[in-house]
Amino acid sequence: MKYSIVIPTYNGEKRILTTLSSLKEQTYSNIEIIVINDGSIDNTESVILKFKKDNPKLDIKYQRIENSGPSKARNVGISLASGDYICFLDSDDTYDKDLFLELDKMISKDVDIVYFGYNEYDEDGNLIFKFEDSFKYFFDLSGVEMAKKKYLKETWINNCNVIYKLDLIKKNSISYPEGIYLGEDANFIYKCLFNAKVVKCLPKEYFYNYINKKSLFNSSFSIKNVTEFKAIENTLESKIGRASCRERV
Repeated sequence: MKYSIVIPTYNGEKRILTTLSSLKEQTYSNIEIIVINDGSIDNTESVILKFKKDNPKLDIKYQRIENSGPSKARNVGISLASGDYICFLDSDDTYDKDLFLELDKMISKDVDIVYFGYNEYDEDGNLIFKFEDSFKYFFDLSGVEMAKKKYLKETWINNCNVIYKLDLIKKNSISYPEGIYLGEDANFIYKCLFNAKVVKCLPKEYFYNYINKKSLFNSSFSIKNVTEFKAIENTLESKIGRASCRERV
């Protein structure tokens, strides 16, 4: 199997090299790295291009776009992807070196989505959250069943601890909603789940999330964000309710 890893980045010069290096160290080699520079105004581009030049054996696609937000960047990444499966990694986070090796051991063509655990760290590298302390792993569920588990917060799928079959996204014309900066990941995840037949999990933390106090969520939260989340919630209540009725019938 081939795996596409899409990395949107904006002014990521301080940690993008660490993120890319975590992919260089993967013990599974059939991956492509797609970096979308969302109009950075720092030295992000030079860091990426130097890494690309220094690592000619890595399959790296790079594209710079006008600053439009992470949704647009991820959608561009989807359009460039050629793997059997696709995932999204933020430019200040990393994957465990064995992630894709372990994924490839369990994935077959009938699997639409796989999610895995994650840890969160503060800016000093201190562990502040462990997936297994708050959530459960669920095996071999349908997408609707997994959507319920996520909605009820029995387990959790965020933007970077999940991998999707690329055909699932393309055949169902799924994309990130552009023009919003919070809630776009939940919108995308639930659309994928509602179209998925088989969802599996890797019961271990393979994604490492580094919390930036100056992140978009922490710096620009407003009442508009609340209404955005509420709109998503209402949609989910409606869809999950209808799906539950169909299952009972």
